[in-house]
Amino acid sequence: IIDPRLKIIKKILLDEKFYLHHLHTIVNIYLSDMLKDPRLFTEIDKNDVQLIFSNIESIANFHEKIVLEKMENFVKNWTPQCELFQLFE
Repeated sequence: IIDPRLKIIKKILLDEKFYLHHLHTIVNIYLSDMLKDPRLFTEIDKNDVQLIFSNIESIANFHEKIVLEKMENFVKNWTPQCELFQLFE
């Protein structure tokens, strides 16, 4: 029998991976293309691009290097004594 709390944390981990995938898509496709070739987006100037995507690269880096790693380690080291709140300490 799998611990229901472990199922929950695995679902949260999966959601985090999807979220991170979407952040990388935004950074690597949309933002990258806008900064390389502004002719693709004539309605938006460079200042608007910076405003719209202001901290997205930092957010993606934080989630990849800190949040995702912490969650993966938590799942990997799961024991029945683990509590979900420990993940967010």
